[in-house]
Amino acid sequence: MPSPPNDGTFSQRTLGLVTATRALGLNGESVARLDRLLAHTPLSRLISASAAISHRLEVLCAIKDLTTDRVHRRHLKERSQLHQLVEAEPWIFGEEYALATSDRGLTEVLRQNLHHLGRAELAEDITDEVLDTQGRRAIVDLLFAGEIAGTDDQREPDPFAVKRPLPVRCPADDTVPLMHPATTIVLVRGSGDVGSAVAHLLLRSGYGVVIHDGTLPAAPRRGMAFADAIFDGACELAGIAARRVDGVEELAAALAGRAAIPVTTAELTDVLGAVAPAVLVDARMRKRVQPENQRDLAPLTIGLGPNFVAGQTTHLSIETQWGDDLGAVVREGATKQLGGEPRSFEGHGRDRFVYAQAAGVMRTTAAIAQPVRAGEVVARIGDEQLVAPLDGVLRGLTHDGVPVEAGAKVLEVDPRGDVAAVIGIGERPRRIAEGVLRAIETSASRTTSGGR
Repeated sequence: MPSPPNDGTFSQRTLGLVTATRALGLNGESVARLDRLLAHTPLSRLISASAAISHRLEVLCAIKDLTTDRVHRRHLKERSQLHQLVEAEPWIFGEEYALATSDRGLTEVLRQNLHHLGRAELAEDITDEVLDTQGRRAIVDLLFAGEIAGTDDQREPDPFAVKRPLPVRCPADDTVPLMHPATTIVLVRGSGDVGSAVAHLLLRSGYGVVIHDGTLPAAPRRGMAFADAIFDGACELAGIAARRVDGVEELAAALAGRAAIPVTTAELTDVLGAVAPAVLVDARMRKRVQPENQRDLAPLTIGLGPNFVAGQTTHLSIETQWGDDLGAVVREGATKQLGGEPRSFEGHGRDRFVYAQAAGVMRTTAAIAQPVRAGEVVARIGDEQLVAPLDGVLRGLTHDGVPVEAGAKVLEVDPRGDVAAVIGIGERPRRIAEGVLRAIETSASRTTSGGR
C-alpha cells in the first residue's frame, strides 16, 4: 500500500491512491486502473464525474419508479413533480439538447420559433390564437433545442410531449389522470362487437390499445368484432388488424408497433402489471351481472352498459341502450336499467335471435354471413338443435366449441340478407365507442381549460 512521504508534500495522484486504497478497500487491478486515470486526470475531476454519473442514475431510477410503480403513478403530479424533474434534466433526451421553452401556449411558441422556419416576418401577423388540429387550446409542455449537424453553436427546436396523466376532478371526488393519446395505453375488457368498436376507434385516434378477454369468448357477432383473433390467431375489422398475444412479455412490443391491436387472454392482473394502462374500459356487456368495483385497476375506468355506477364501480360509465342517450357519458350515478326491445329489421325484432335453452357447448359448422332458411339446423348444444328462426344471413353465431350458459344469445339472423350489414362496425357499437372517446377527451379538456 502506498504511504505518504513524511515531509507532507506528496502529489494529488499519490493522495488519490492512498485514499482509494484505505477508504474504499481497492487493491490489485482496481488500484492500477485508478493509477492510470490519475496519471492524466485530477482527482477532483474524477470525483465530480462520479457525482454526476451517480446523480443521473438516481434521476433515471426515480423516473422509472415514479412512472411504472402503480402506487406512485397514481399520486404523481405532472406540474409540480414530473414536469419540473424532466425540465431540469434535458440530458435525458441526449447531451445535444437544451431547454428552449417550458409550458407555453401554441401561439407564443409559434411566434418564438418562426425564424427557424424562415418566416420570422410573420410574427406580427399572428393575431388570432393558434389552436390544435381539433380546434382546442393546447400547451407545449417542453420544447428542447438540439444542435444542428455540422455547426458548433446553432440549435433548432425539437419538441417533446412529456406527459404524465393530467389530474381530472370527477364528481365522485376522485383524481383521475389522463395522458396524451400517443403515450396512453387503454385496456379494453371484452372482444365482442362493442369492445371491438371501442378499441378500433381509440387506435385510430392515436391511443395504444390492448383487448383482454377469456380463452373462449361467447361473442356471437364475430363479423363485427375482434373475437376471432383469439380462435384464429389474427383477424381484421374495418381495415384494422388484431393479433393474439399469448405472453404478457410480448405486449410492450406489440403496442409499440401499432401494426395490430394485441388481443390477450392472459391473467388480468398480469396484463395490468405489464402495460400499466392509464384507462380501462369494461366492455364485456354483461347485462345481468353486477359489476365489481374496478376503480383501483387504472387511473381512469369506464363501464359500458347496465348496472355500472359512475363514482362507485367505475369512474365514468356510458349508456348503451338504443335511444337519445345512446353513447352518453354518465359522470355520476347509475346507468339505465336493462330494458327495451332489440332494434327491428324488416319487422323482426326479438324473433331474430335464438337463445340457449340449457348450458352446454356450442357445436356448429356454419359461418357468419352464411345464408340460411327458416327452420334450417345451424348449430347444436348437446341434444338441442338450434334452427334459423327466419330467412336471411347469419349476423350472430357463437364460435364452435365455446361453453355457453342457459339463456345466452347464441344465434342471430338478419332478414335483410345483406352481407355488408353483418360485417364491420355497427351503428350502436360505433356510437358507444364515440361516447368512450368523448369521455376520455372531455375529461382531459376539463383539466386543460380549468388549469393544471
